[in-house]
Amino acid sequence: DGARAPTATATTSDWTVTALPPGFMLTHSNRHALPSSAGAEVEHLVFSDGLATVSVYIEPQDESGLAGASSMGAVNALGLRQAEHQITVVGEVPQLTVERIGASVQRRP
Repeated sequence: DGARAPTATATTSDWTVTALPPGFMLTHSNRHALPSSAGAEVEHLVFSDGLATVSVYIEPQDESGLAGASSMGAVNALGLRQAEHQITVVGEVPQLTVERIGASVQRRP
């Protein structure tokens, strides 16, 4: 039926990406509760150029998050920690693009 999870909400993000590849723009942003952690939320930002899509997930840091670069087929991912947050960038884009996006994720002032 296409219904979204009841805890997901469209939102103005607390985070920004300052170095998007040419043609990419924010197409979707939401925040929802993590099922495994009471009260913790994950923020999901989606960027697209009309062909490729990159997702950026920002959540409270925990030890199980991806650290460093990873790939599976055409999908590249990067996990990094910033302050008390885990940032994960995933997309069918080159690894360098994922790394540049990840390095430019910043909390809004």
